[in-house]
Amino acid sequence: YLEPIISEEIIITAKNNTIKDIKHITVNKEKITKLSSLAGEIDVMQALQFNPGVQHANEGQSNIVVRGGLPDQNLVLINGVRLYNYLHLFGFIPFINGEMIKDVKFYKDNFPAKYGGRASSTIDITMFDGNTKKTELESTIGLISSKITYKKPLLNGKMGINIGGRVSNLNLIKIFSENNYKNSADAISAGINIYDVSFSSKYIISDAANISLFGIISNDNFDVKQKINQRGEEKNKISWKNALIGAKFHSIFNNILSIESGISLLNYSNSYKNLNLDTQKNRLSEYIVGSGIHECNIYTNFKVYFSNKININSGIGYYIT
Repeated sequence: YLEPIISEEIIITAKNNTIKDIKHITVNKEKITKLSSLAGEIDVMQALQFNPGVQHANEGQSNIVVRGGLPDQNLVLINGVRLYNYLHLFGFIPFINGEMIKDVKFYKDNFPAKYGGRASSTIDITMFDGNTKKTELESTIGLISSKITYKKPLLNGKMGINIGGRVSNLNLIKIFSENNYKNSADAISAGINIYDVSFSSKYIISDAANISLFGIISNDNFDVKQKINQRGEEKNKISWKNALIGAKFHSIFNNILSIESGISLLNYSNSYKNLNLDTQKNRLSEYIVGSGIHECNIYTNFKVYFSNKININSGIGYYIT
């Protein structure tokens, strides 16, 4: 039988504080690779779900909720450029090629002042600036997508470039669907076209200064067409795409002052299109509904180091939409 234990007060104390920085969680590419998502795809969002207070919004998707918030309350940045839609195939395919990711800083509380615009968390993704050491070529054929990554040093190791491309294997559905559509009088054809291309480059001016360029283009298209009683056909198309490009200059003066300046351009759009044709392929009706945003960001950040424990961060930025 259980019996109560009556004793004096017990106080447990820790001699050393092993937690040095609780402001954010840093996850590098090696850690992300070990936490694969659906069909082995490297997914940042899936890796972050192993942190306390973080869970997926829907099973198998890249959407995450932090401390009971909503998915759209998370601020997602790539090299400092904020994204308005970071999902492929409604979240079942990672947005960015995992081979292009250097590390991820994840803030779920104690947000720095420079991160504004969201209420739940901040996910700051940094891409590899460019390979300046050796040439690498890697290709992968998976169940859901196939990708290729090429890294090459240039100008005697002072400049490097990374290029990554990825296409969804679900695009093959269109081939089989189209064959059945042509041979049937009353059929439906469906197609999925998903791809993305990313690049990054860095030029080393000196040991204390460098210039980097980066960009991402991603596109999702869903097509459905149907024959209507041999009187014509109806086509429907849903699409959304991201296109961003940026440049960044970083320099350190006398190991005391660090300056980072950059400019970025972002174009995000989504649309739905409906088209009706007769048997002669003449247009009977058409309408398009869509939305989008064009954004330009110019910024300069300063960091002054007084000692190993004391530094001051400051900056100025301007958004044009």
